[in-house]
Amino acid sequence: MKQNTILALGLLLACNAGSIHGRAEVLTGASTANSANKNELLVFDGADGTLLREGDYASGASVVAFAAKFSPDGRFIAAGGVASNGMGGDFLRIYVNDPNSGALTEIDSFDHGNRIDSVDWSSDGDFIAIGGFADSVGVEVQVLPWDGTTLGAPIDFANDDEDVRSVAWSPDGQFLAIGDGTGVLSGRVRVLSFDGATLTHIDTFEVTGLARVRSVDWSPDGRFIAIGTSFAGGPDPEVRVLEFDGTNLADTGAAFEYGRTVLEVAWSTDGTYIAMAGARRPGVSGSQVRVLEFDRDASSLATVATFSHGPTEAFSVVFSVEWYPDCSRIAMGGSLVNGINVRGLDFDADAGTLTPFFNANHGDDVLSVDVAICGVDLFDVNVAISNCHKLLVNDICPVFADCPNLADPQGTTNFCGNAAVTGPDACLRVNNISPVDEATCEEDRSGTTCLTGRVGVPCLVLTNNILPIKDCKPDLCGNLCLYGCVTARNDFKVLGDFSRPSDERIKQNVTPIDAQESLAAICALQPQSYEFTEQWQQESGVTGRQRGLIAQQVAKVLPELVHEYAGESLENLQAIDYTQLVVDLVGSMQALQSKVVALQEQTTVH
Repeated sequence: MKQNTILALGLLLACNAGSIHGRAEVLTGASTANSANKNELLVFDGADGTLLREGDYASGASVVAFAAKFSPDGRFIAAGGVASNGMGGDFLRIYVNDPNSGALTEIDSFDHGNRIDSVDWSSDGDFIAIGGFADSVGVEVQVLPWDGTTLGAPIDFANDDEDVRSVAWSPDGQFLAIGDGTGVLSGRVRVLSFDGATLTHIDTFEVTGLARVRSVDWSPDGRFIAIGTSFAGGPDPEVRVLEFDGTNLADTGAAFEYGRTVLEVAWSTDGTYIAMAGARRPGVSGSQVRVLEFDRDASSLATVATFSHGPTEAFSVVFSVEWYPDCSRIAMGGSLVNGINVRGLDFDADAGTLTPFFNANHGDDVLSVDVAICGVDLFDVNVAISNCHKLLVNDICPVFADCPNLADPQGTTNFCGNAAVTGPDACLRVNNISPVDEATCEEDRSGTTCLTGRVGVPCLVLTNNILPIKDCKPDLCGNLCLYGCVTARNDFKVLGDFSRPSDERIKQNVTPIDAQESLAAICALQPQSYEFTEQWQQESGVTGRQRGLIAQQVAKVLPELVHEYAGESLENLQAIDYTQLVVDLVGSMQALQSKVVALQEQTTVH
């Protein structure tokens, strides 16, 4: 069973998570100045481009939906643009996507008072940022709270009378990046901090020349910001990567000179690639989708693949690009070329190719694209389990007899809120399906769990590979707080440092460990070679000859190193904390060193 993917385009591609199973859908938002019979928001089948549903952004002529984005859970769409030739009615509009009714239904709106160029949802879905032209009191950026039904009062930021072309939330929702420029002054990237009530300017990066900053996007780890700029007529690059350390913006030196305006940049979900949407390069190629690989160590950008949307001699523009979550596909929207302005592109990094797998026609310029997931079950409120001692996530079978309402038949769960599991032997089981390996990872979309909230559980059991295998993105994309043990079937891989808190301020009753006692304890241990029983091999996935210690033997010598927990087939399963063994190894070395020094002194005397 695979997750379904949704694309949202400036003619947008939309989908309602958890309601449509087995089908990717694409939402597009567009200009309808030349398309009297088309609505501004359309929903396409993401596999073949078949038109499924429509939504109206505004009535009348000269209506443009510049931006449209899915909420993180895929159930809502935020769209912004301009209506009635800019003479008012420039709204942020919120739609609920109801596939059962076949329509995108508007449920709330906010009048910014001027053109809206960009919208973005915070990762928790609680706030929507908009950026555009200044309203009547000189405000270009606003953040609006969203409670799932109603938009709250705006939080304003005045941007020095500079039009804002792009807004993007950092992955943790603590910062907002904005890109601006009018073409009179140099464009800027500005980072604002957000505490839930106010927006505060932190730092600014000014681009060279008179280029506008058309697009900003954060890397998945929140460390870098990719920017795309307009063409200023000089040799300056139109794609750059900036680094943000929480306080300062700095140019990494990673840059790409496209030679024409870059209208959007988008990071792949694994942080390896940046997709860019570009205008036509006269005499060189048509408008392009280009994939650049970001080398963090070398601070460089290198072209991996390109796709030309239009021929060299024709006017054409790619306005927007967005990745599918598995990094294997890209959605693009652009100007109408040979009856096509929406495409899905297969990306093959090894072959260096971008190949269309569907083409569609919205009717006029497609100005933004977004991608979401369909066919997932969502816990979009806090999940508190106290009466049932296990919550199984991504188990294809029913969850647990005592938790009938928490069944996850689709095998995919997003925790958009907090998950707290308490009670006797409380345990959160993630990806409890057949293990995957490198060969089948890309095919196994039923075992992906995205924890966008905080997870507090005494025990977390990870059945599948949680860290990337190869080109597979991590399953855990939010904060993970473990108040107890972590049990990982097969390998548990940590790509960074693995550390335990050891600050003296958190310790009491501190007493030295006698080095001679440590030496005696180490000498009393009995290293063994062994194989696990067939039953345990099936449960743990660990096979082959092993080297280690026996927990029951260690308990007689160093009982502090042995802990018990409830296994699936064995009660009071005993485990060894090998990390604490290092302390006695250090003591043993010190004891042996003392003996060596004493022997050396005796030899010197005699």
